Amino acid sequence: MKNIGIINRHRRMIPWIVYFIILTGATVLVSNRGGAFSYVLFFTILLYPVAALIHIGYTIAFLKIYQEVDGRLLYKMTPVDYQIFIECAGPFPMAGIKLSALMEVTVFGEDFTDKIYTLLPREKVKFNTIMTCRFAGAYTAGIGKVSVEDCFGMFGKTYDIPIPLRVNVLPIVTDIASRDINRLYTEVMNGLRSFRLDRSENYLGNDVRRYIDGDSINTIHWKNYARTGELMVRLPEKQDSEMVNVGLITAGEETSIEDRDFMLEYTVSFADWFARQKKPVRFIYYSGKIKDFLVDGYDSFQKFYLEVIPEIGRESRNIPEEDVIGETERIGGMAVIFKEDEGELRRIDR
Repeated sequence: MKNIGIINRHRRMIPWIVYFIILTGATVLVSNRGGAFSYVLFFTILLYPVAALIHIGYTIAFLKIYQEVDGRLLYKMTPVDYQIFIECAGPFPMAGIKLSALMEVTVFGEDFTDKIYTLLPREKVKFNTIMTCRFAGAYTAGIGKVSVEDCFGMFGKTYDIPIPLRVNVLPIVTDIASRDINRLYTEVMNGLRSFRLDRSENYLGNDVRRYIDGDSINTIHWKNYARTGELMVRLPEKQDSEMVNVGLITAGEETSIEDRDFMLEYTVSFADWFARQKKPVRFIYYSGKIKDFLVDGYDSFQKFYLEVIPEIGRESRNIPEEDVIGETERIGGMAVIFKEDEGELRRIDR
């Protein structure tokens, strides 16, 4: 890599070496022979760098780039129709334009980034191809940068396009979470892990005790009072629950696109397993505030996949981990946490 950098620096010096040789020759010519032609040639060569810089500034100011795909909600590794327009919006021609794609996240059906484009005034060039996004999540795809050079390659400027193509890519469903799910249920069945849901006054059991000042009137066993005249209250009953609560903790701006892709694929695969088994699973996540969503069948899974997953994919803030954990524990049932920066599921010990 170091040798390649040295070679590239040497290559960038070649146009300057050639320029100074030509400038030296023009200086010798105008000194020895004079004449209108010699002076025009000399000043043309001398002022070329200024003209080249003006041309680059003009191109940056008047080059317009537009990108379009069929919808902003895409699917990972699924080709979609893609269009890009480049337009010269100024009164003069422009040249030396080269487009740079975000190849780490985007794959094109046809490579149009290896060409150098020249545009006439008000000319618009359109390209139609297909684009495939390699990762799930919300990010910038397509063309990300533009390079502008003069015709001899002496000067150049690479800059971000003013209006990037922002997409939200849905993950694919795999069996990536099946092993963890089977492990959780194996622990429950073997008695290594129990999970119960504490239900309050709405789920009163048969156990009773004497009434104490401050007890809710709703807990009084009125039938027993009518029969014996003694105030007794019914106690809440602990009932087994198959509910699994998954707290999703995103890593915020520190996350890599690969980590976000893995988390989204894991989450949607986890939800798909429970939907197919018709078992309830609740996801607790942050999107402006702490939210939760219950998946217990195909219909709720579809809504989770199309509406909730994009919300999780957009989140870039660092969220308070203890808030998500606290809400996950509060709901009841088996509480587990998936941390994006760790990339694995872990239980919360109650």
